[in-house]
This record gives sequence, structure tokens and C-alpha cells, in this order.
Amino acid sequence: MEFSRSIVGLRVREKLDITLVSANNLPDVRKFGRMKVYAEVSINGISKTAKKTQVDKQNECNPSWNCSIVYTIGERVMQETNVDLVIKLFSKRTFGDRYIGEVKLTLKSLFENGLSAQNVTHAVSGTACGILNISYSFGEKFVVQKPSGWDKAIRIMTTVGVTLLIKGTIILMTL
Repeated sequence: MEFSRSIVGLRVREKLDITLVSANNLPDVRKFGRMKVYAEVSINGISKTAKKTQVDKQNECNPSWNCSIVYTIGERVMQETNVDLVIKLFSKRTFGDRYIGEVKLTLKSLFENGLSAQNVTHAVSGTACGILNISYSFGEKFVVQKPSGWDKAIRIMTTVGVTLLIKGTIILMTL
């Protein structure tokens, strides 16, 4: 289903479902104890977009998650070459987690490679021979309405203070 961008006040969105299947041959970054590995996925490394897998406590250098992570992506973002899906791997530790390595994939390249892919492997940077196994799929496109000017104003004002609406007049009270 294709939507026209000329529809005023509407935005086209698409769901991206990433499944972090497993990793293989990761270096053991611990000096003592077992390595417990998890992955953190984000858009361009922005912490606000970060989502984590569960920690694999059993498989050490060959973790398995089968964890599905879903993002809603704007249609225009899919065409940008500077928007990356960043997958960082960490070893969980009591006194601060240790970075293992990462995989960066542009959303545009994922989209251009097909609407879905199973068992795709990527080399983990920062490791000699680490591999990350993922699957992904793009869902159907859907349309959402752009927020009105009032919605934007209220959202901005509520981040600054408390907003009161009295007889159609907005009053901002800072705390």
C-alpha cells in the first residue's frame, strides 16, 4: 500500500522489527568469572532510543537471545544515509559493564536489501572474529496525523512547567 506525501497533516510510518538471534566467537573480556552478554540497540547511538536484550548468563562467548525489538520509523528516515541502527555488545559485571564491540547498519541499506531477511550475519567491530546474527522485517506502512500547533505548544510547555487550561486560555506556571 503506497501513501502520497502530499496529504496535508499526515506522516507515513513503518514498523521495523529486529530480532537479535545470537553472537558467535566473541572475545572473553573478563579476567575472572563467566562472561554474561547482552546487546543494546539504538538509532544513531542516541540513548533515548536504546533498547536492551536480556542477559545471556550461560553461553559466554556465544550468547543467544532471540529477542525481538520494534521501532517505528518515519518514511523519510529510510532514505537517509546517515541514520544507523547501532547494536552494541556488553559483558554484564558487578562494577560496571564492559564493552565488547558493535555493529552499525544504515537503515537505508537494510530497507534496500529487502523488506525482510532471516539469519543475516555481521562482523562485530572491535573483535577479531566476532559475528552477530540477526533477522529483520519491515512492516506495512501506516499513516499518523501530525500534531497540531496547539499539541506542540502544550508538549513544550509541559516540559517547562505546569500548564493550566482555564476558559480556553493556557496559563504556564513554573515550579
